Amino acid sequence: MAGQGHGTKAIVAALFANLGIAVAKFAGFLITRSSALLAEAIHSVADSGNQALLLLGGRQARRGLETWSFRTAVGEANAVREGKGWWAFVRQAKMPELPVVLLEDLGALLGLVIALIGVGLVVVTGDPAWDAYATLAIGALLAVIAVVLAAEMKSLLLGEAATARDVVAIRQAIEASPGVRRLLHLKTQHLGPEELLVAAKVELDGDLDFAGVVEVIDDAERRVRERLPIARVMYIEPDLPEATLLT
Repeated sequence: MAGQGHGTKAIVAALFANLGIAVAKFAGFLITRSSALLAEAIHSVADSGNQALLLLGGRQARRGLETWSFRTAVGEANAVREGKGWWAFVRQAKMPELPVVLLEDLGALLGLVIALIGVGLVVVTGDPAWDAYATLAIGALLAVIAVVLAAEMKSLLLGEAATARDVVAIRQAIEASPGVRRLLHLKTQHLGPEELLVAAKVELDGDLDFAGVVEVIDDAERRVRERLPIARVMYIEPDLPEATLLT
């Protein structure tokens, strides 16, 4: 649940920052009449709406300056990314809040730089076409971010598997259980950021009676949860190797 707390803090920071920045960008547009600044102002309004929806969704689910916002998001992500690179963190994160805020704020910062360059070139050259080019560049940037976020959010909605490290931990915990000869099959799926479904088939010692089978399976589940507390839903089924079934 600590990761969700970090995510909520980052969203609140981003929401207030983006609301303030949107007002500043609209003021800049009224002064300069720059379409690039107008595009950036609309961008910040859209970001604020996204973050408000994330806060609302997070609250419902729990029943049971741009630089400051980005720095806050980076700090919160550093607390939970466990040494992963930034791209790996975005790709593998099981909570949508931080990747969304990080990419939105990064896009906003880059958009501001592009808008500044566009306005500067208009002033230097006297050619208003540079403002249009900056607007198109900001649009392209937003499209790229939208595609990345759509791909990542789709994988979360469909249910991502556990990370490779977590799969290794599950495998080791099951195979270390007395009475388990070997793990035959393993499937995992995230039901939420802090909830993992584990389904496994195991080969057990042949001399176990019914009570012994139950005891071994209970012990295996306990060992998995000790290694990986988010493995809340677990189904471990005794089975025989395929080769044995064919003989």
